[in-house]
Amino acid sequence: GIAKEVLTVTGIATFIWAWNLFLGEGYVGLDGVHQDPIAELPLLRLPLTPFTLASPSLGLLLVFRTNASYSRWDEARKAWGLIINHSRNIARMGTAWSSKSIEPSDDIRREKLQHLAKCIWAF
Repeated sequence: GIAKEVLTVTGIATFIWAWNLFLGEGYVGLDGVHQDPIAELPLLRLPLTPFTLASPSLGLLLVFRTNASYSRWDEARKAWGLIINHSRNIARMGTAWSSKSIEPSDDIRREKLQHLAKCIWAF
């Protein structure tokens, strides 16, 4: 899963932070006094140019992916609303078409309407 990747990146970032803090430039203690580094080793740094050049394209990619996922969600929401509306229409038509001329018994008519409602709900 993603936990392995997150832990790897976190571990690398923590290592670079500790390297630069304790071995590269020193640190300021809790008493406010600057402590010299343990060893005078070079700082671990990355050049900023690749990140600066890649940022606009990554930003556009993120926007396009967000728009695509929103359009999929919106399409699903519309389809679900259509299913709900059609289900209500079926129930309303069943109620309108159940008349005493077709089924004179109120109990049987109510039982058939309840069966129709259960079939709609099961769908």
